[in-house]
Amino acid sequence: MEEMQAAEHVIVVDAIDARKPPGALVVFTPEQVRELGADASPHGVGMLGIVKLLEALGRWPRVTLVGCQCGGSLEGEALSPEVAAAVTQAADTVERLLRGTAG
Repeated sequence: MEEMQAAEHVIVVDAIDARKPPGALVVFTPEQVRELGADASPHGVGMLGIVKLLEALGRWPRVTLVGCQCGGSLEGEALSPEVAAAVTQAADTVERLLRGTAG
């Protein structure tokens, strides 16, 4: 938590259920997550919960949420082929965000 509070830019990567094809990546700002009005995570603390947690810290770093549409796997199962293929794309997206070149 302290690391997140001290950071200038927090990037969260998580599985989501955004009603998109498996493996689809979606980049959200906290405002966009709030506009959805629901937690799009298929498990535990989702993106909306993360946004609320960061707000509660009292210091608001720049936050970007990168979501990958889950493929219907149950917890503990291997990733679907579509989601596994999206891992490299998600890493590339995070790298672009860190460099400030993501569009």
